[in-house]
Amino acid sequence: MKLNRLVCGFLFLLLILTQQGSGHANDATAAEKTASVAITNNSTDSGNDSTRTFNETKVRAERGDANAQYNLGVCYAQGDGVAKDEAEAVKWWRKAAEHNDAEAQYYLGICYVHGNGVAKDEAEAVKWYRKAADQNNAEAQHDLGLCYAHGIGVEKDEVEAVKWYRKAAGQGNPDAQFAVGFFY
Repeated sequence: MKLNRLVCGFLFLLLILTQQGSGHANDATAAEKTASVAITNNSTDSGNDSTRTFNETKVRAERGDANAQYNLGVCYAQGDGVAKDEAEAVKWWRKAAEHNDAEAQYYLGICYVHGNGVAKDEAEAVKWYRKAADQNNAEAQHDLGLCYAHGIGVEKDEVEAVKWYRKAAGQGNPDAQFAVGFFY
């Protein structure tokens, strides 16, 4: 367990340093989530430790901890400590998203736009992208711009596309920066 805490602390520090300007509205929160998931993915863990970590996360998630709900969704999506199950990932991301977790909202958008774990529904994807984008999630802002640029789930609207691309570009999202340049 001490190794896990050491790895988590190191990853947390590393992620804070490397995610500066990454487009996350709250880099520390994003780094904390990623470091927490990294514990589950730690290759030095035995299968029992991964399962135990998963079970501990599930208990916290069932108690309403939005961060644990998000992490549980990641576990199910990647098959970490549990069998891969996209529908279960969506279930837990939805719970976290309903607690206004922007990263979970963004992942729900991805699931709906591609039909992963849910029926493909581009309008529903736009709804979740917008919720995350309104919380300054740069990836969601970029993807919402993409939806408007190509008429995915919404009426095609280049002015609206540029608006969202510019918001994401202002946070350092390189794909959005490229897209803004494309429109000029």
